[in-house]
Amino acid sequence: CIRDRFFDKAQEVAEELRDRVRILVPFEPDSNVICLGLNPAENRDLARMNRFARSVFASMKVDAAQPLQVKSFIGSYTSLLKESAPREQSLRILEDLGIDPATIRSLPEDSTREADHIFLLRHTLMNPWLAKKQQGASYIDRYWAYLAELLDAALAEDRRL
Repeated sequence: CIRDRFFDKAQEVAEELRDRVRILVPFEPDSNVICLGLNPAENRDLARMNRFARSVFASMKVDAAQPLQVKSFIGSYTSLLKESAPREQSLRILEDLGIDPATIRSLPEDSTREADHIFLLRHTLMNPWLAKKQQGASYIDRYWAYLAELLDAALAEDRRL
């Protein structure tokens, strides 16, 4: 199943990149929707993690000013809000991403709205041919190589801030 291949590859890449970034599939997928949490390896602050993940997402989101064909991959996002996610689940996800739960803030304490939720990339795998290899790599392999490039760029930007 394509979902299982993507999930397995997520675990593999998370292990490969663990010294630079934490990659987490917060919920084992039971459908064709898979979410990813992303955090620089040494970071403990939720707002910084969310800014980092948003910078990665910026290269995947649909931009009305550009044709869709210029995007290598398209993704969306979702957020787990402090008020709506079960506390135990939120704490597990934060711990797995290396985030200090004390960095969660609610409005009006967090005027930037970067620390009142957990930002997650969300992908929908709808094409059964995604696992088929073309030019030596499957679509899934190409996605993870692309994501690694975006992560490296976001890490370089994060270090400059």
